[in-house]
Amino acid sequence: LFEKKDLDKWPRYEKELFAEILRRGVSQLTRLRHPRILVIEHPLEESRYK
Repeated sequence: LFEKKDLDKWPRYEKELFAEILRRGVSQLTRLRHPRILVIEHPLEESRYK
């Protein structure tokens, strides 16, 4: 289970790397488009706010 408060303790470059990994993973999953594997509830939204 990922706790966002744990991310605050990480160095900046690791936070950026983690965010990039998540974006890439979401992007790959959305390409599947198979109803028995994945249903997309909301598109990925990026903002500068926490």
